[in-house]
Amino acid sequence: MKLKFLSKLLFFGLVFNATQVKALIFEQNISVLTGVEYDSNPAFAPSNEQSVWRYTALPTYTASLAEDRNRWFTTASLSLQRSSDSAISESRQDPNLIVGWEHEYERGTLNITADYNKTSSRLNEFISNGVVDKDGSATTKSISASWSRLLTDRLNLSAAGQYSQVNYAGSGLSNYKTKSISSSLTYELNEKVSPFIQVGVSQLNSEASNTQSKVSQSYLIGTKALLRPNLNMSASLGLNHRQGSGNGLVANLTTTYLAEKYNVQGSLSRNVTASGIGEFQKTDNLSLKYVYELSDKARVGSEFAWSRNSSTGGNNTMQIGGWYSKEMSAFWQFRTNLNLKQLKNDGQSANSSIIGISFIYNTLDF
Repeated sequence: MKLKFLSKLLFFGLVFNATQVKALIFEQNISVLTGVEYDSNPAFAPSNEQSVWRYTALPTYTASLAEDRNRWFTTASLSLQRSSDSAISESRQDPNLIVGWEHEYERGTLNITADYNKTSSRLNEFISNGVVDKDGSATTKSISASWSRLLTDRLNLSAAGQYSQVNYAGSGLSNYKTKSISSSLTYELNEKVSPFIQVGVSQLNSEASNTQSKVSQSYLIGTKALLRPNLNMSASLGLNHRQGSGNGLVANLTTTYLAEKYNVQGSLSRNVTASGIGEFQKTDNLSLKYVYELSDKARVGSEFAWSRNSSTGGNNTMQIGGWYSKEMSAFWQFRTNLNLKQLKNDGQSANSSIIGISFIYNTLDF
């Protein structure tokens, strides 16, 4: 009898352990990108253009651990870049680390993420704010949290908060800190239409001389719509108030079309964001992206982006690019790209052309 009891106890223990192992899912991946690119005018000089070659190695590690309703994840990378002329474009060692946790409730989710990122201030500011900066570094540290809950079968409430700190080195820009909170309420009118309202407040503290803490407030109303089974849209319109700058309109329109062989995405927006110039910056953006599958292993794509930044004297930036990628094996991928950039300001214009090739090695999950 005692032997029978012990055998049953051992059996249930094995079943319990097997269940626990099944519920715990661990995934990890390592990828390494190596590439070379030619930039005809990295400093965006209107005249006396100077070109440079850049050589890049980018190892990246990603991992995630999921158990029941919890998921922990991390991504760590180190961008190593060498330049043919460090006086024009610096050689760099830029780390990036993201650590986060997600929890799924019965009727909602919670997400907490911490991020450390170092990148070229010239590249970062041109993309986000249209500012042509010196070839320095921008280091961003941030922690953010988001929460959502289904109040009823149709009504969803969400909230988010973020604290970030941006420090510049070898740059002409000023360090700053931001605190922001936002909340939205979404109602599922039917299977295709979900109107929403959204409010957000951001505070900017900059080290720029004679610059005090500034506040930006935004109030928007919009809707998400499924126009067709493969076409969806999100649109919003609202009012923004910037301390010391008055009121202005903010808006966003995004559409995505997914076909069997290709997909198209377009967006048009006016946003107000913090920047290294010591104030909130109003930016108009237009972007289009197109991706086409040539085969199961090859794809081509093109991108267009235009922006106008009113807070920097009306800078107009435009980027046009195209790329081709092919999976050569289960581990190796080849990619080539061509990008054309243009900057217009105060009647002057500058152009830059970038062409590059890269090889990407991906391990299978191990």
